[in-house]
Formats: sequence, structure tokens, C-alpha cells
Amino acid sequence: MLKSGDSCSGLRLLLICLGSGLLWGADIVFDVPMDVTTTFTGVRTVHIEDVDGDGDDDLVAVNSTLNSVAWWENDSGDGSSWTEHTIDAAFSGGRFVASGDINGDGHVDILGAAMVDRDIVWWQNVNGDGTAWTKHTVDTNFNGARGVQAGDIDGDGDLDLLGAAFTADDVSWWENTLGDGTTWIEHTLNTDLNGARRVAIDDLDGDGDLDLLCAAANTNRIVWWQNLAGNGSSWVEADIDSAFGGARMVATADVDGDGDMDVLGAAGGDNIVSWWENTNGDASSWTEHLIEDFFNSATDVLGRDMDLDGDIDVVGAAANGDDIAWWENTQGDGSSWSFNLIKGDFGTAHSVAVSDINKDGDLDIIGAAFSDNTISYWENLTIHRSAFYPEETIISEALTLAHAVETGDINGDGEQDLITATSVTDTGEVAWWNLSGGTPVKIVITPAFSEARNLGIADVDRDGYLDVLGAASGENTVVWWRNVLGDGTVWLENTIDPLFSGARYVATGDIDGDASWMQLGPPTPHGI
Repeated sequence: MLKSGDSCSGLRLLLICLGSGLLWGADIVFDVPMDVTTTFTGVRTVHIEDVDGDGDDDLVAVNSTLNSVAWWENDSGDGSSWTEHTIDAAFSGGRFVASGDINGDGHVDILGAAMVDRDIVWWQNVNGDGTAWTKHTVDTNFNGARGVQAGDIDGDGDLDLLGAAFTADDVSWWENTLGDGTTWIEHTLNTDLNGARRVAIDDLDGDGDLDLLCAAANTNRIVWWQNLAGNGSSWVEADIDSAFGGARMVATADVDGDGDMDVLGAAGGDNIVSWWENTNGDASSWTEHLIEDFFNSATDVLGRDMDLDGDIDVVGAAANGDDIAWWENTQGDGSSWSFNLIKGDFGTAHSVAVSDINKDGDLDIIGAAFSDNTISYWENLTIHRSAFYPEETIISEALTLAHAVETGDINGDGEQDLITATSVTDTGEVAWWNLSGGTPVKIVITPAFSEARNLGIADVDRDGYLDVLGAASGENTVVWWRNVLGDGTVWLENTIDPLFSGARYVATGDIDGDASWMQLGPPTPHGI
């Protein structure tokens, strides 16, 4: 609604009267967190996947204290309720989970890396609905396994695996030789990458095959391997950055929107988040750009278009800062960033993910807090700055000093109507507009509400019909108009306060908690 001091010379569109400062360019609003679980002790990673194949996104997570892997069913498909299902109750020191159809049966399987067990494994989603799981071990001696991802590395049409071993300092990929996940051949990329922690798979050089990346914490490196022959038989290793202090996470996204893949990183030692521009588009040259210069113990980062404006924004988690946050790519080319804190006391935030959990068309945020033992999700409540309105509809060009607009179903026909107020001295008007017939039809509620400033909508008398409230600085009054017949044709004015000097705003709510909106005297007819 319009606030004190706002005005429009005419009501051409609801957006025009609302003004650019209220919708366009507004910050994204996230709801209070909904806890999916608060008892998944020592949670390390949360991952998004439609585990049961029902068309909505579920959650998968691993912890290092209970040594378990579980998934949470999005029961109603809107994130309002969740049911936990165990995948594995004996996965010692689990650190990371991902997903992919490993055996090619059309069902989503789950991958895992366990630091204590030294295992790289995958769990077969036997029935495709998450009700039954079969564990398959890919490697039992991958010492300090911390990261795993799936991709068709050799280009033969099935999914292979890439892993990082923090203790052994190894980065390897495993060839899915039969395509069904039963037989694997390990190919080692590096055995001396101290503190290898997270891996990623993408086509960095734009040649159509998949290249490999790793973040190594103890050597402060972001490394990539070029898939020379496209089938994983030959690799060339190169540093993207060799001084990225305590590199914890690596991810890929086209941050500057130029059509090639750039790289994102989180440095837990330097407490920074950066992206590297793929300068020539072939991964031969990289330019670092700082996104955040103090994100305390940055531990996770990913790129998504959070505000739906067509460019890549960045979402991250900071373990020591207990933060879940996102940065808006304000210019669309990665040159300027705006920090937005989602949660600042999310105990040892370890992991973050993004998905349209409630299927309302925008992106929500999911986080995992290690010391809080919690997985939470924050619903995105915002009408985005990229909201598309295909054409202008002129309601009226004759509303002199239009000062307030509201929406509501005034006549009970199931369609939204507009309620407007003009602030002309001595002759301020309040009216509603029936839009259901195609051509707006104006019905005057009162022709004399001097310097009307603000409107409210509520069923004040609890008769099932929407009434209208108003504040007028000219008359120094707050009133409500009773929708007598429920169709907006007859209105009775009731004064709430006749001596409310400079009245500019009105709203409704159950202030005293007695389940009654208001207790007012008998209605006073007002010349309609």
C-alpha cells in the first residue's frame, strides 16, 4: 500500500502507484527458518534431490557423529512437513553426499564420502521411491574421503565418480566400467594434493567434455584437470589459484554471463569468497574477483540466480561465523556484489543448498548447522525485481492525487478488486473498482474524505464481507465503512476516532487477543 508522503497523479497500474521503491529493487525477503530436523547430530552436508520421484525436491544429508545418511521426504510437496528415512546407519565419519543415476535404471541414487571409513560408496535406490537401499562400495581405502561427485568423465554415456581424500592427499576418478555401478577402475589424478577436500565436474575449456576440479585446504589451491582426449585417458593439471588460504569448496557457474564456465571458491583460512573469471573462455587464464572479504571460516559456496533477474548470484555458509548468506550480482557481470544475511546464528553452518522447495516459482535456501544438529529451510517470500508484467492495464487517468491503493474481493465474486483513495483537500474520494467484467467499473464508497492518506481491508464486523478502513489527515480521523450487503453497493461509515490529528495510516489486527477485531457502536449512515 502507499505510505505517508507517497502520491500518484493517476492510477494507471497497481505497480505505478506502488512505486519503484516498494517492489522493483526490493530486497528478497526470507521467512523465519523452518527446521526440518534438530536431531541429526553433527550434520555435515545437505543435498537437494527428488529421491522418491514424485516431482518435488527432498533433502539428503550425512553426519559425522551418528555416522548416518538419511533423506527427508517433502510430504506435501510444499516444504510444510517432512518425514525422515534412513539410508545407512553405519557410515563412519561421513562428510559429503551427492546424487546421480549410477546404474542407469532411471532412479536417483545417493553417493557418499566417509572420512573415518575411508570409503567412497553409492546407495542404490532399489524401488525408485527411497523405500529400499542397497549399499555398493567403490573404494574402501580412500584415506580421509571428504568429497565425491558424479559425471560422465569418459564420455561413454554412464556416470563415473570423482573423489577427494583429505588424509591421503589423493584426487581420483573411478570409471563405471559396465555402466551399472558394479565394477570400478580407479584412475589417480594426484597423490600429493595436501588436504584435498571438495571436487567439482564441468566443461571449463568449452570443448564439450568434462574437466575436473578440486579445492585443497592445506595447500591453499584451487586446481583443475583438463580432459585432453575427452575420455579420461590423458590429463593436464593446472592451478586456478595457488594462494587461496584454506580452500574448502569449489563450484562452477557462468558468473559474468559471457557463456563460459567460471569458478567459485570458499577459503576457510582467509575467510573469503571469490570467483575466478575464465578470461579467454578456454580455461587458459583466470582472474580472481573478491565477493566477500570476511566470511568467517567460509565453508560452502554455490551459484544460483536467487533474484531471478537472469544472472548468477552466490550463496554461502560460514562455519565460525554461523552464517548463511547470499550475495546479489548487482551488475550481472560479477563486478559488484551486495551482501544479504539469511541467518547469523546458525551454529557452525557447514552446508548450504538452493531449491524451489515449495514449488512457488522462486528459490528457497536450505542450510545444515553442524553444532546445532539442525537442517533448516528459509522460504523465499519476495515478488522479485524481475517479475514480468506483460502489458499495462489503465484503470483510470483521472484520479487526482491518488494516494492509496489496496486489493480485495469486495463483492465476493472470487475476483480481486481495487480500492483507491485520492487526497484532494475537502473532496478526497474513496472508491472501489470491479475488474471482473473486463472494463473497470467504479463504485464510490465516499465522495468526501478530505486528504485521504491510507486504506485498510478487513472484515471488521465479522459478517463474512470485506469492509474498508481509512485514515484522513485533512479530517484528522480514522473511520471504517461497512460493506452492508457484501456486494459493495451499500456502505455505512463508522468513526473510530474523530480527533486523530494528522491521521496517515491505518491497519487491523487482534490486539487484545480476544478473537474479536473491534467493538464499535452502531453504524452511522453516510450519504450514499
